[in-house]
Amino acid sequence: MITENSKFTIGVTGHRDLLTEELPQIKQNLIEKLQSIKDHLPNTEIRVLTGMADGADRLVADVALECGFSVEAILPMPIEVYKDDFDDESFADLQSYYDNDNFYATESVYSTTVNFSQSFGQSEKNQCYAEMGQELIDRSILLVCLWDGQNAAEEGGTSDILLRFLDSGRFDDGISDININKIEEALDPQVHSLAKLILWQPVNRKKNQSLICNNFELKTLVADLIHHELLSLPELPNQFCQQLSQLDLYNSSYNEMPDADKNVYDNRLTAKIDWLDKPTEQHTDAMDVAFVKADNIAMFHQKSSDKQFKLFAYMAASMGIFFLVYAKIVAAKIFIILYALLFIAGLFLFKKTAAQNCFTGHLTSRIIAESYRVRIFLALAGVDVKLPVEKLFKLSGVKQFSGFNWINWILKPLNYKPVHHDAAIDKLAVDYTIEHWIGDQADYFDKKTSMLAIQHHNLEKIKTILLTASFLAAIALIFFKESLVSMIIAGDFSTKALLVFLMGLLPLLLGIWEIYQGKMAIKELHWQYKNQSLLFRTAYTKIKKTTSIKRQKKIIFELGEYSLMEIYLWSIHRYHREHEPPSAG
Repeated sequence: MITENSKFTIGVTGHRDLLTEELPQIKQNLIEKLQSIKDHLPNTEIRVLTGMADGADRLVADVALECGFSVEAILPMPIEVYKDDFDDESFADLQSYYDNDNFYATESVYSTTVNFSQSFGQSEKNQCYAEMGQELIDRSILLVCLWDGQNAAEEGGTSDILLRFLDSGRFDDGISDININKIEEALDPQVHSLAKLILWQPVNRKKNQSLICNNFELKTLVADLIHHELLSLPELPNQFCQQLSQLDLYNSSYNEMPDADKNVYDNRLTAKIDWLDKPTEQHTDAMDVAFVKADNIAMFHQKSSDKQFKLFAYMAASMGIFFLVYAKIVAAKIFIILYALLFIAGLFLFKKTAAQNCFTGHLTSRIIAESYRVRIFLALAGVDVKLPVEKLFKLSGVKQFSGFNWINWILKPLNYKPVHHDAAIDKLAVDYTIEHWIGDQADYFDKKTSMLAIQHHNLEKIKTILLTASFLAAIALIFFKESLVSMIIAGDFSTKALLVFLMGLLPLLLGIWEIYQGKMAIKELHWQYKNQSLLFRTAYTKIKKTTSIKRQKKIIFELGEYSLMEIYLWSIHRYHREHEPPSAG
């Protein structure tokens, strides 16, 4: 059973030559801010990612360990090569971290592709540092930056990492300064991206001839609309804090699920694979674990939302029956009282269940699960590195919806690692992807499309029967009214009254069923299944007609893009269902 939760990752960048006398104040600022983030994430592991260089990297690592976070050192090169960049005392200090159970050391992805046995000069080292910086950007949700506020104009330097993280340009944009404007009012999240923030701790450096920073208050930076233009906020934006809570709720919801709802069937995507190398296996297995967790949460929330929608349908049907009985059969006050009680209970339950956000939980978890499904198979096929998940989020409009923005945080820490296979494994991986993703998904969506089409066809038959029955009943009332009135069933209750009651009851039940279908977004679901079926079936047909691995990979990658866009659009079309009253459909 899965126990590991989705991590919140904090990257670190900063200068090596900090002033010793400033360290206590800086450390205290960091402790207070990181502790406030931890308060929003009581059920979530917070992991700090750092290169463990002298100065800023180790200072933040010390604070993180003191706060109870885990620290992952992303080494730009193997430790036996990396140690040449430290003096004996500094390297001994680095090795001391390995004794802490919350400290982990891994090599950067780029480092694992370099042959360090050959001649390795300073330019190659610089490239390793630059690539490590990019990995830090790719994997971090939040960035802690100990920076003097100056643009050093160096690739991989503190200011360069800061700009690239915020998508605000690079060191070599031809713009010498980085302008920081203080702002007090709340920012519009539709204009400024509040999902990417930097915690900026102003510092002075030993190499500076004079002190540049006099105010050591820790600030929050967000990118403005122009490159090299940043906005400084006194606190973390409310939207960002809400997203922290939503991430934590995602983790806690899995832990609180009954064991019977966890791993209810074998839904691992890579369980049958035994031909991957160890690093690739670990990478795909980490994504597979995240997929299984999201899939279980999605199914659990779906069951809960289905129960809620059915309950509202039953309550609406009961209210209609009570009113019809009162109006057409027995004018007893008890039926009006029951009608009113159900109405009040319905409003109460709607407000209560809407606050639980089961349907939104189902949609967000399904987005996460299906995104991981796509990423796993694209990783196996060796084409995932180009998948623009964040761009698809923006294009689809998913990020506009409250409760959706944090989803990319779940995906980001595992988005960074490309997979490369040997030639023999490459064909196995592509074939596995074709059969176990494209083929299986094509069959799944075909079945779902057919099932919903049959349900729709049966519903249309029922509608036709009811309309015909209502028409015949109306004819009977016109031509045989006297006979129907005289046919007494019990007391004063005539056949005519029964016929009128049924004429009101049958359309009522049909209307309730239509409302339920609308609430469940069956039409949108059928539309999504049909589109996905077409995408996967077309891709499967194309891919079977070519023997070129390169061409097959191109088809797989394009399918991944299209499939993700369909998933995001499907969620948008269904999102509003939970936030409408039960009668709105």
